[in-house]
Amino acid sequence: MATDVSVKPAPTAETAAAAAPEAVMDILQSSPRGLGAREAASRMARIGPNALAVESRSLWTIVLEQLRNGINILLAGAGVLTIVTGDLVDGAIILGLIALNVGLSIVQEYRAERALSALRALLPLHCQAIRDGAELDLPAEQLVPGDVIFIRSGGLVPADIRLLEADGLEVNQATLTGESVPQPKSIAPVVSRAAIDWTDIVFAGTTVVGGEGKGIVIGTGSMTQFGKTASLVKGAHAPGDFQVNLSHFAAFLLRFGLVLAAGVFISNSLLGRGVLVSLTLALALALGIVPEALPAVTATTLALGAAALARKKVLVRRLAAVEDLSVVDTLCIDKTGTITENRTQLVDTWALVPTQALLESALLCSSYPRTGVSTIDDAIIDAANELDLQVLGALRRHTVMQFSSETKQMCVAVDRPGNRELIYKGAAAVVVERCSRIRTPTGDRALDDNLKNTIARDLNRLQAGGGRVLAVANETALGGTAGGDAPGSGDLTLIGLLALSDPPRPGAAAALARASQIGVEVKIVTGDARSRAGALARQIGIDVPDEAIVSASELRGSDVAEVALRGRIFAEFAPADKFHLVQALQGLGRHVAVTGDGVNDTPALQTADVGIALASGTDATKGAADLVLLQDDLGVIVDGVEEGRRTFTNINRYLLYTMVSNFANVIIVAVASLVLNYLPLLPDQVLLLNVIADLPMLAIVTDVVSLEDVATPRRWDVRRLVELSVFLGLVNALFAFGLLRLLSARSPEVVHAAWFLFLGSTALLVLFAVRTPGWFWSRPWPSLPIVIAVATAFVVTVALVNVPDARSLLHFGTLTVPEQLEIEAYSVAYLLIADALQRAFIRTHPVRDPGSRPAKKRVVAALADPRP
Repeated sequence: MATDVSVKPAPTAETAAAAAPEAVMDILQSSPRGLGAREAASRMARIGPNALAVESRSLWTIVLEQLRNGINILLAGAGVLTIVTGDLVDGAIILGLIALNVGLSIVQEYRAERALSALRALLPLHCQAIRDGAELDLPAEQLVPGDVIFIRSGGLVPADIRLLEADGLEVNQATLTGESVPQPKSIAPVVSRAAIDWTDIVFAGTTVVGGEGKGIVIGTGSMTQFGKTASLVKGAHAPGDFQVNLSHFAAFLLRFGLVLAAGVFISNSLLGRGVLVSLTLALALALGIVPEALPAVTATTLALGAAALARKKVLVRRLAAVEDLSVVDTLCIDKTGTITENRTQLVDTWALVPTQALLESALLCSSYPRTGVSTIDDAIIDAANELDLQVLGALRRHTVMQFSSETKQMCVAVDRPGNRELIYKGAAAVVVERCSRIRTPTGDRALDDNLKNTIARDLNRLQAGGGRVLAVANETALGGTAGGDAPGSGDLTLIGLLALSDPPRPGAAAALARASQIGVEVKIVTGDARSRAGALARQIGIDVPDEAIVSASELRGSDVAEVALRGRIFAEFAPADKFHLVQALQGLGRHVAVTGDGVNDTPALQTADVGIALASGTDATKGAADLVLLQDDLGVIVDGVEEGRRTFTNINRYLLYTMVSNFANVIIVAVASLVLNYLPLLPDQVLLLNVIADLPMLAIVTDVVSLEDVATPRRWDVRRLVELSVFLGLVNALFAFGLLRLLSARSPEVVHAAWFLFLGSTALLVLFAVRTPGWFWSRPWPSLPIVIAVATAFVVTVALVNVPDARSLLHFGTLTVPEQLEIEAYSVAYLLIADALQRAFIRTHPVRDPGSRPAKKRVVAALADPRP
């Protein structure tokens, strides 16, 4: 009868690592024959399949996200009110622009989700398991705790398993722990709280790169270390800086518009202008403050930014993330697979004999000519191939000792004519300790103190490079009796040292230098030991003082803020450490982008302001990211930040440009309606001014951005934007009232025409003032599309006050040519004064530090020991 596994709870990975294999098997009530089919089915019914729920967004979810956008809701209301007041054309234009914005965002983000789905490959589909004593091919999702399975070189691990057997087993755990060098595995129990130390546990989602093994499943699905790490991301993501500030801006405009409309309606009704006329004017002014073209400008600018990144092989999953890159001031980079290539190669050697002789011996003590057995052996074979070494010939050899975590060395017997040679390859400290002689070009010689000091010095030098250092040695005797087939007893002759490392990606150093130049602080986050992480930093050209290399234990101390800011390299990090580091930095006011490719990066990617995953990453990583790099080039991250800042600059230009004229228009009409016995501008004239001013809108997205605009992080400052808009708008209003005083004796129709020409001209001219903090004639000069768009809008404005039919339709009086030229000269005078006042405003109102965000007080409390 099947026993209920719930009688004894399944062990945690830490418990299983510390227990003997037989004890783990007893807890799980299994045996070397595996589970029975009925018991496996019973456990499947209770525990569920071995699968993870992958976060993704459906089309409907994306649509709802766009419809809940605050600025879209405000503009939709404006469009409906415009139609209600009788202006069907303008209302349809506003609603059409909203549809364009929403449609572009939905299409872009849904296409990104579709592309992401095509990249998914999380766990292997099948594995070899033992049930009822028979080996069978089993779908990985049917595994349950207690199953006995086999793992072999080249395969992905389908579940967390406690090893029962291990034969030369090496596992690449970079996707989980961040450790770039494959870890040898054995069955010996390990007592430690750190997952990186559990050499008897193989984790789901990792890759077997050498040897083979057999183990018992201790965790499946969400109960694996992979699943627990992925679960940290649920609910972690918050709206980006761009979305938050657009919502704040929309809320401000809504409040301002409502107060303005109420004041104008009440005052004009009390002045006896009629309820309908007063309501129409109030609604026109309320609509006049709304930047109708913002959806089109935003969607087009973001879409162009996404297209530019797509040409550089970057998949944009969340369109607003393009702009969110503009505010990033801190970049947390996962070392493995991001700034390194996640592969092992021979980077240095030391020997008294030629390098070719050292590599020949190393080749004989490897899987040569077979590849794919061990990453270490593959690196040696690659190096030998570069030298075109061919060493086997007629030699016979066989392995007499496999590498293991206990012996830290392997041994191969090579039969040569007249003798047998035993070649050893293993951890330098272990092999060198056994050596009493060293090979030289003239023969073997005893190791004296000078040679020992030389070896120690060069060994330290190679280890300081951050890689794994191996020693190659041998023992030989005539007649083939050296050590027999029982290695380990004789003194050895040292042949040389090999240094292997995970090399930096080409261009990584240049990309990191560029990031520093544009005000982005780079922090390296890795599961590697401190010494190895520090060595890599020096290798790629980052000058990091010792006090800036911190470990996870330091981050969990009392002064979290000080450690998070001081650290440049964060070593020995578990997944939750990385997640809480990002939270700590955000709590200190930093805007953080995180890159990575492993499940260990997933929580940090999700909570970061911008998460960037590599195409080689896990499904959970891509699902949490805002951007996915489709090729391994860190330079495009810096390109993305610059693209975000260009996007910010052009959207900010549009808002400042349109809000100056909008505020001027509503202030002028609202005040003048109280002091004149006629309306200074009719409602349809106000709306027409807004439409004309928006003609250059899409040309703004093509404008040239200065180096100054992309040199530092850029943050939305709604208060500063509104203050400058109101300031320049008031100046415009004063000029308009000055024009009114000059025309006080003229008819209302002439005043309408003069104000329409003046306000239309200044609305277009002010673009040249606000597009750059310098004088409007300074570089960079505006793009050709902007010049053409402004010229076209100006021609339309002049035509409307001169063409008889248009003048009659809009109720304009006649202005002479000299009068029109005087008004245009007056408009240019406003441009010059507005430009000078803007420069003064910028000097006296500096941009707020982009890091000024509310601190998250829960960070310190959250930094409990996060190791799995």
